[in-house]
Amino acid sequence: MINSLSREFWVALTPLLCCTFFLLVLRKSALHSAAFGLVVTLLLSAVVDFFPLSVVATNVAGQSALLLFLNAALVIVPGLYFSAVLRKQGTVDALVKQIRAFPINPAHKLLILLLGLLPAIESLTGFGVCLLLGVPIYCGLMSGGQAVRVSMLSMNIMPWATLGLATLVGAGLAHQLPQQLSMNTALISVAIFPTLGLCALGVFGGWSSIQSHAGFALLLGFFLSGSLYFFSAWGTGEATGVVAGFSAALLGLLLAKWSTRKSASQAQTEKLPAATDLEIKHWFPYALLLTLVLLTRLPSDVYELIRSVGVISNARTSLRVLASPGILISVAVLLLLLNRPVSLDHAMLWQRAKGLLGALVCFLLMSQLMLENGMVRAIANALASLGKDWLLFSSPLIGMFSGFLAGSGLGGNAMMMPLQLQLGTLTQAETLFTAIQNSTAGHTAFTSLPFILMARTIALDYSKKVPTEGELLAFGLKVASLLFLLYLLTIFLVAHFQIIK
Repeated sequence: MINSLSREFWVALTPLLCCTFFLLVLRKSALHSAAFGLVVTLLLSAVVDFFPLSVVATNVAGQSALLLFLNAALVIVPGLYFSAVLRKQGTVDALVKQIRAFPINPAHKLLILLLGLLPAIESLTGFGVCLLLGVPIYCGLMSGGQAVRVSMLSMNIMPWATLGLATLVGAGLAHQLPQQLSMNTALISVAIFPTLGLCALGVFGGWSSIQSHAGFALLLGFFLSGSLYFFSAWGTGEATGVVAGFSAALLGLLLAKWSTRKSASQAQTEKLPAATDLEIKHWFPYALLLTLVLLTRLPSDVYELIRSVGVISNARTSLRVLASPGILISVAVLLLLLNRPVSLDHAMLWQRAKGLLGALVCFLLMSQLMLENGMVRAIANALASLGKDWLLFSSPLIGMFSGFLAGSGLGGNAMMMPLQLQLGTLTQAETLFTAIQNSTAGHTAFTSLPFILMARTIALDYSKKVPTEGELLAFGLKVASLLFLLYLLTIFLVAHFQIIK
C-alpha cells in the first residue's frame, strides 16, 4: 500500500511540477504554464485509473472554477480601472511624492505599510485590494522588481482578511469557536510577521538594511502578532485584523517619529508638522473606498442582507456578488470620474486584463480538477502517511499546499480543514492542527499565481522593469520555504510546552 500511495503521490504532483517547470525553468508566461498544467491534469485523469474524472466531477470543477474566477475578476477588473484612474488624475504621483518627503526613514515607511496599514486594509476588504495601494507606493520608493516582491509580502494577514472570513469558515469546519481558532492561529503565526519584515528589508536594501532596521521590523512584527492574539481574546471578532493592523501602523508611526526627532536637529523637528499635514486630499480615493466598505460591513444587519442577496453557489464554493469588494471599487471609480473626468485607454486595460484573467481561468480549472479527481487528497494523504511522528511535519506542508493551490486561506481551509481535523484526532490535538491549517493556508496565499499576476499587472503601470511571473513565483517559494522552517520550530515549541490545549 505504501508503494501504491507513493506512486499516487508523484502522479498527483505532476501537474504542479509541470506548471512550475514551465514558469521557472522554461520561463514561459503564466498563461502558457497554467494551460500546460491543465492539459496534463486532464490527460492524467483520462489515462490513470486511480484519478478518474466523471462527468459530474468535471461539472462541479467547472462550476467551482467559474465561481472562483468571477470572485477574482470582480475585484481585478475594477481594481485595474481604479489604479488607472488614480494614475491619470495624478493621485499616485502626488502620494508617492508626499510619502518620499515624509520625514522618516524610508525603511520605516516600508515596514509601517507592510506590517500595519496594508494588513489593516486587507483585513477590511480582502481579495488583494491592499495591492492597489501598496504596489504604486512601493514603486515610488524602490525599483519595480523590489516593489512587486515587497507588495507580495504585504499579503500577510490572510487568516484575518475579509473581516476574518477564512477563520470563520475554518472554525465552522473544525467545530470550534471562531475566537478560539483566531487566538490559536495568532500563536502559530507569531514569528511570521517579524520574519516577513526582515525579508522585506532584505529586498529593499540587502543585508545592510537588515542590520540597520532589524529592531524596528522585529518590534513591529511581534507587536502585530501580539495584537492579533490580544484583540482575538478581547472579543473584537471579525474586526480583529483591522484593529490590530491600524494599531501596528500607529505604533510604527510613533516609533518612526521618535527615531527621527532623536536624530534630527531642532530646526528639522520644527518642520515636521508642516511636512505631515500637507496634501491630505490625495488620500481621499482610498479613504472613499474604505468608507464605502465600512458603511456596508460594519452594520452587521446591513452586511448580512448584502451577503444574502444575489448568491450563486455549488457544493464547493459560492459567489456573493453584492458582497464583493469589486462592487465598491466600481462605485468608487465612478464617483472619482464624476468628480474629475479623465480619459482612459480601455483597449489597453482590457488587453492587460485578458492575459491576467486567461491565466487565472487555466490555473483555477487545474486546481479544481485536481480537487475533484482526488489528486489533492492523494497528496495530503501521502504526507500524512509518513507516520504519527511526522504528523507535525506534514501538517504545515498540507496547509501551505492548500493556500498555494487555492490562492486564499478561505479556499485552503475549505479544501484541507476536515483532513487536518482527522490528523489532529490521531494525536488528540485537534485545536493545534486546525490552527496550523488556518495559519499556513493564509500566510502562503501570497505565493499563488492570482496574487502574483495582480501585483505584477498593477506594477506595469508604474515601472517598465517588472520581474516575470516565474521570477516572482521563485521568490515566493523561497520565502515560503523559510516560513516552513519557522512553522516547524513554532509548532515544536507549542506542542512541547502544550501552549495550545
